[in-house]
Amino acid sequence: MRLSITFFLMLLLLSSFVFAQRWEPIGPESGRIIQVAADWNHPDTIFAVHEGFSEPSHFLIRSLNGGARWDTLGEYNGFALHPSSPETLLATFGIGSFSDGIYKSENLGEDFDHSLFYSFYLASGARYNPDNPRNIFCWGQGLIYTSDGGGTWGRPSFPSIPMMYYGAFADPFAQNHYWGWTDSGLLIHSSDRGETWPDMFSLPDGTAPIDVAVSAIDTSYVYMANWQGISRSVDYGE
Repeated sequence: MRLSITFFLMLLLLSSFVFAQRWEPIGPESGRIIQVAADWNHPDTIFAVHEGFSEPSHFLIRSLNGGARWDTLGEYNGFALHPSSPETLLATFGIGSFSDGIYKSENLGEDFDHSLFYSFYLASGARYNPDNPRNIFCWGQGLIYTSDGGGTWGRPSFPSIPMMYYGAFADPFAQNHYWGWTDSGLLIHSSDRGETWPDMFSLPDGTAPIDVAVSAIDTSYVYMANWQGISRSVDYGE
């Protein structure tokens, strides 16, 4: 009898653990999601980029109730949430010949203002520096950045490379270090806040970067997600 009770309690504990590990789908029902983020202060407010099967294929969508309902905000293919102002976000419009740059909303995406940059072709993503949100990267057919919240933009000081950039970010722990990566397997690194980019690493075939992260304890440890898995460097990619 005691063994039966013990076995029952073990099953109950195991079932509770399995239930806690369950993932609940919250939509939308068709297409695929290529980016998602939740509002820092309101976790039921979720933004995502939805990629469909017809043109136009990319839409920025938003849910205010944890995924019970999704609203379409526009034909945007990337976004970035402000790290300290929860109602502010950037959205990139860089789809085909209609590419025209970066938009900004200060009301959770209800309205967007096209005032940050007007001629950035094929913009596909943006990222705030979490410790200084006036520093913003945007990437697409090239890489641009601003240090004044979008008043003025510049291009990094490296030879013009006609390729698509997949991402960029400022190291949140050692803020003089910036990183960027392209669709052709090129990883670039700056150690002077993006003024110059002397470090360019051509990666082997099949290892084009998808995302990059650094260690909070030792920022010379760099982790790169790619199509072959995860690669690590312990000397800033050298």
